[in-house]
Amino acid sequence: MNMLLLLALAAVRVHAKLVEKTLTARDRQVLEKAKLIDKWFEERRQHPRREIVGRVRSAAKRASDPYVPPTWTVSKEEDIPKPWQEVSGTNHAKQVFRATLHNRSVIIKKKHHDPRGHDLGGSTIYKELLYLEALRGEPGVPELYGAWFDHAHATYVVQDCGSMIGRGAGSAADPTQLSVAFIKRAETHPLHLARSLLACFQSWASVGFVQDDFYAPQFTLSDDGAIFLVDGPDDFLLASSLGEAVVRAWGTRNDSEPCYLNRMVLRDVSGGKCAPQACEGDRDCPWTRESHSCRGAGSCEPRSRGAPEARGKCFEHKCMRLSEKTHVYDVANRPWLLPFIADSAKGRDRRFLRSIIQQAGAGDPTKRPSFAELVGAIDEFLRRPTNMEESPKERLYASPLIQSNERRKAAFWHYASVVVLGEGMRVANLCDDRGLACYESEELPAPADLTLLRHKDRHRRDHDPSEADKRDPGALDIVHGRFRFDEGLLKRAVPAPALSIVVVADAWSIVQRTYDGSNPDAFLERRFPRGVQALALSLAGRPQNGTLTQSDCDRAVRHLAAFSLVADDIKVVTTVLYGLYDVEAPAAPPPSKTSLRASAAAKARVLDASRCHARVVAAARALPTFVGV
Repeated sequence: MNMLLLLALAAVRVHAKLVEKTLTARDRQVLEKAKLIDKWFEERRQHPRREIVGRVRSAAKRASDPYVPPTWTVSKEEDIPKPWQEVSGTNHAKQVFRATLHNRSVIIKKKHHDPRGHDLGGSTIYKELLYLEALRGEPGVPELYGAWFDHAHATYVVQDCGSMIGRGAGSAADPTQLSVAFIKRAETHPLHLARSLLACFQSWASVGFVQDDFYAPQFTLSDDGAIFLVDGPDDFLLASSLGEAVVRAWGTRNDSEPCYLNRMVLRDVSGGKCAPQACEGDRDCPWTRESHSCRGAGSCEPRSRGAPEARGKCFEHKCMRLSEKTHVYDVANRPWLLPFIADSAKGRDRRFLRSIIQQAGAGDPTKRPSFAELVGAIDEFLRRPTNMEESPKERLYASPLIQSNERRKAAFWHYASVVVLGEGMRVANLCDDRGLACYESEELPAPADLTLLRHKDRHRRDHDPSEADKRDPGALDIVHGRFRFDEGLLKRAVPAPALSIVVVADAWSIVQRTYDGSNPDAFLERRFPRGVQALALSLAGRPQNGTLTQSDCDRAVRHLAAFSLVADDIKVVTTVLYGLYDVEAPAAPPPSKTSLRASAAAKARVLDASRCHARVVAAARALPTFVGV
């Protein structure tokens, strides 16, 4: 038995050495500083653990000489001179005060809405102090001066990092309103502001912190133009060395939820370890809270998109994990972050920033750069500015296709979604390339009930999707396919402003495109004349198997005006879609090798039965928005 024990201990030591070898110098530095916070919390327990505090001091000794990390200059309330000016009161999650310490403005915070009634190791306050201490001195992290316990709650003092960059929750109902100072900084120093923003995210995202509920008021802008995250991240990637250290020190939230760190995609447990969740499709994968994943209709403001892995992405039968690259996507797809800075820049600076946004917004996380690479790219551009070519999106905007119509120009840069109503659309490759939320159906998807978004259960990060949730596609970037035109449903399902496209092809081209290679006359008898009327029926808001009346036909023609772009060729739509998302348009698909050679009589019957469709085509050709290729 002793020999077995010795062998087991030896195996543990070997494993520990292997783990140690995989740690970077920065990992070791972060973990050493994290131990200071662990010790500070553990020494205040009735029975502190030796593996955290080292030599266990007596209760009397700990009471008379409480442990304070050597970096702190504040350890009790009396260290901060009064008066304290209240910044936010008891109606917020934290009470916040502003005071003066050694002629410097400082911020004092304490949490008072803790469901457990006290602050412990592993709690929200613990994670806040861990963020501040473990990342001390890194860009975008406020300096922690110290903390103390007042009965059950901890109070801590940090650097005053300026004013909030904006207000608002970042939802459709409460969009972001950026501050005057941030707007001015973006206009005058866009590259330096972008670098500061990316460096801030790099500080915490690259070591394993996860922030799935961030919005503008959590960030501040200092007088010298530096961006700070003043509300620390509240979760970790379990695969990170920091996340593993937290679990070793404080365990998990409860025994039934051992994978609560990065719990959105780490529910399966194998041999006591968290493993990726198995899946057959995206709907099998959990998602982050809706304000982060933008999965629920109205949960995010227009132009916001969540990363595919945050919305739930199945890849090779495993749910894709969150990573640093998830936040890279976030920065590139929140309109108040990099996109706003890029829109504020001019000339080559604007083109450069849009180029890195394009890279950061890739659907595949492995194709996105890291924050370090993005910061390095800005540094290199600042050293050696280069004249960059216009992006595909800029070239598309300058084209007559967009410039010929004021509605289209207005929606172009600020589109929230694209709706394609027409025949034969295939945009799956685009959706995968850009990580877009796309939905193909014979009907428009029913939008999520916005009242549900205010229900606490819809915001729980550990919320298991219900069957109804799984059927809900959430916030959409592209809706494509044939479906009944319903103006009210269209407006609710797709956030405005949206760039909408209808594909109008002549009747016989539709017949040829859908031909399945069977007997031509039998095919026409089986599929038409109803089949050729599908687009007109859709525009009329009628079921696809209905019969058009004159009033239905009138309604179909009127509905054409609801679209920003009308085209008669799929190639045009494909080019527009790829151009909108800053990706070079692929080559047009080759024409079908199957040719339809029906009898003259059969063809005549189809064309005769498609009078309404022909009228729709004629109306489309008469519109100034019509594009024919």
